[in-house]
Amino acid sequence: MVPFGLSPSAWWVVILGLALILQAQAPGTSTADVLVHAIEARGAQHVARLVPEEIHPSFGSRPFTRGTPERRCVEASNGRARSGEWELDPFGYAATWRPDAEGKKTAWLPLHQDGTQPGPIYMTVQHLSPPFRTYDFSFPGAVYGDAPDGRRWFFYAIGNLILPDLGEWAIEVTQGANWGCFLMTLDQVAPAQVEPDPR
Repeated sequence: MVPFGLSPSAWWVVILGLALILQAQAPGTSTADVLVHAIEARGAQHVARLVPEEIHPSFGSRPFTRGTPERRCVEASNGRARSGEWELDPFGYAATWRPDAEGKKTAWLPLHQDGTQPGPIYMTVQHLSPPFRTYDFSFPGAVYGDAPDGRRWFFYAIGNLILPDLGEWAIEVTQGANWGCFLMTLDQVAPAQVEPDPR
């Protein structure tokens, strides 16, 4: 849900302006903090649906590095994490990031599934470092599996997620009633992979 009928990009222009104003009024509050609070406020407004029969049978079956069922932004640079209705397995994204490389593999598991054809997964990716750029993505494909009780379930295996710069990023993700926000810190460039000599 986008407040006041604004597009996601227009909404972030408004948020960034408010962030700069609030930062000037409260020196202890960073622009990044204000942007994260704004994302979490959007999460609180996102449609909620709590139907036990729809809960993914594998959700929460493996331990998280960090996680909360609350709609809060959660650090996910160093392992599996839960935020709201999503699990993210980043597969070492931050440790292997390079600006000249193609997108790395990530896996996204939604909590609520109603047995119908899943729609696309939507992401708003906010750079929390100057110049605070925002990118909007959608990924249509879902991967299916069968649960022990015979139900079909799905998750999203995304191999082309590209964060273009170093710094801290907030990734807001939605699909149906599922909402989550993950923080990813890219603080170093991984060494280039050398292709083996075919000779």
